[in-house]
Amino acid sequence: MKLQQHPTIQKSLQRFFWPAWILAAVLFAGGLYFLKNGLTTLGWTLSAAFGVTVAVTLIYTRYRLYNVQCPTCGQKIRTSKDVSRNWLVAQCKVCGIQWDLVPYDAA
Repeated sequence: MKLQQHPTIQKSLQRFFWPAWILAAVLFAGGLYFLKNGLTTLGWTLSAAFGVTVAVTLIYTRYRLYNVQCPTCGQKIRTSKDVSRNWLVAQCKVCGIQWDLVPYDAA
């Protein structure tokens, strides 16, 4: 199988991941602020929303990593961990291409 860099997975994960974690940080900071200043109901609500945001972000990111489409043929492809390099690759049986899901420098 040929090994190629997946062209779109990194950008699509970043477009979701960074805004979600910024939202989580704002919820966490807001929860601490309101708990410190005596608004306990609002503080605990923001803290619970922080927990839900973190859980949903992790679950959705894992879902996206394990439900990748082949950029060449459009088929859903199987994601597995490459033990020789210790990161995720997706293998397309139709095209015979192994897509590297983690960007790296060959230097």
